[in-house]
Amino acid sequence: MTVEIYPPHSLNEKGQRLENEDSIYPNSTASSSDRLFIVCDGLGGAEKGEEASRIVCETFATSLKDLDAVFGYDLDRALELAELRLDEYVEAHPDAEGMATTLAMLILDKEGAKAAHVGDSRVYHIREGEICFKTKDHSLVNEMVSSNIITPEEAVNHPKRNIISRAIAGRGRPTKMDVNLITDVRPGDYFFLCSDGVPESVTDANLVELLRQDIANEAKITTIGNYCHQYSKDNFSAYLVQIKEIEQSSTEPKSHQVQESSSNEGFMPKWVSYLLIILSIITIAAVVFTVRSLQ
Repeated sequence: MTVEIYPPHSLNEKGQRLENEDSIYPNSTASSSDRLFIVCDGLGGAEKGEEASRIVCETFATSLKDLDAVFGYDLDRALELAELRLDEYVEAHPDAEGMATTLAMLILDKEGAKAAHVGDSRVYHIREGEICFKTKDHSLVNEMVSSNIITPEEAVNHPKRNIISRAIAGRGRPTKMDVNLITDVRPGDYFFLCSDGVPESVTDANLVELLRQDIANEAKITTIGNYCHQYSKDNFSAYLVQIKEIEQSSTEPKSHQVQESSSNEGFMPKWVSYLLIILSIITIAAVVFTVRSLQ
């Protein structure tokens, strides 16, 4: 599979905070040739959250620069390397003890799209006004929703909604990434990565409705930024990536799917066949019963 995208658009703003602890990759203008996108949200405030997000963002970007082989690359090893880099920074800067960061990452490659995340930074896959996939926040309120302690509606404004249950913090506190491979990628699909400052202002319904509008993608990301400037108290960062074209190679499943669907043409569904068999048995039994009654 060869994936072609439109020029991506990004946000990376401090919002109403004094410092910006978010980092993104590419950290300058992205192009349609990019295939790796990362959003990190640093934690720790005085504990150098901005350094944590920068280090992890840069480490993953460097580790995954050869995207032709990325699906054979050990993403867990990339995570371990990022944790090692955090440890090295803390050793050199003891005042940074306790720093950590979230991660949201999108990789586009021959197998489709790989979405990975740690914490409450998100990756969305949206098609024609529907959310096909969304990462599940590693957060306290999300765990409470999953356990039916609170409702999704109560989670929106819950006082502990910013407490996360996973973060990249170093080898002393190792963590795990959730990684999802999305093979059903089509022209027109959107992928949206964001730090938690974006959902403060833009709900899932708002996001879907905005992406359906017949305006340029640059206007869409600008609109999201305007909402965040107005309503978000946190830093906010995002990447908006739209699929332009998908080219399937001759060895990929698409042709097989066509063959399978065409090979079934002219055949009735299995349940119809079973029903006809049952009806035939009932008919034969009725005839036999009638004949015996006449005798």
